[in-house]
Amino acid sequence: MKTRRLGTTDIYLTTIGIGTWPMAGSGRSGWGPQDDQDSINSIRLGLERGINWIDTAPNYGLGHSEEVVGKAIKGIAVKPFISTKCLFMWKPDGTPVRRLDRERVRIQCENSLKRLDLDTIDMYMIHWPNPVEGELLGYCQKNGIGVIVYSPLQQGLLTGVIKSINDLAADDVRRRNPQFKEPSFSANLSLAKELDSISQKYGRSVAQLAIAWVLRRPEVTSAITGPRIPSEIEDTIKAGEWQLTKEDVDAIEKLLKKRQETTNSTQR
Repeated sequence: MKTRRLGTTDIYLTTIGIGTWPMAGSGRSGWGPQDDQDSINSIRLGLERGINWIDTAPNYGLGHSEEVVGKAIKGIAVKPFISTKCLFMWKPDGTPVRRLDRERVRIQCENSLKRLDLDTIDMYMIHWPNPVEGELLGYCQKNGIGVIVYSPLQQGLLTGVIKSINDLAADDVRRRNPQFKEPSFSANLSLAKELDSISQKYGRSVAQLAIAWVLRRPEVTSAITGPRIPSEIEDTIKAGEWQLTKEDVDAIEKLLKKRQETTNSTQR
């Protein structure tokens, strides 16, 4: 699989990374019921197909996703590049609190290492930055800073699979996401349908198109995608080599502008 250099480091990541938020399972910060063996099989298949890195975080299921990753990579001869995060800790009732002081970051790191059953974490990030694409991507390109894109499929909205909010489990954290609420929800579903007309020209899926879209930017090193079953990882890895034409990029830009205008007019 194609790799890109992360900024000016000596790290080369495959253009697709395995994201593990959907593997959190039910409960706080989860996406509803999830079979751990499906998660493990998806991770292992992705690694077999050439993906060289995995992204996880303590906040995904209160540490459950990290535990799943630890099980999935146990015994693998060549350990993949592992990325996890700090920021969130929890009160006894599971309520998250943000902590970035030295002592608590150390505690978070040690807890992650235990759950992952590892001695080292390859990349440690602060969780949940604010999206400011228009301001930061150009700066990153100019200064040789690598960019990793999360949620390129807008948490499943750009897969064409979700048709109704009722497709999500009652405890699915995505129900609280503004993108899954009106007027954005309907606008996103319409966008996915329109994107399908572009992807179908190439016999590709909307998910592949969405991933190729974020990878069009040279400063983007990799896109994190979150498979729940092996067939999803089979689909998304095909986007890693897809180079969109200028005509397709322009068409997508128009659709995004249309979506934004529709949402703005509905909110007035």
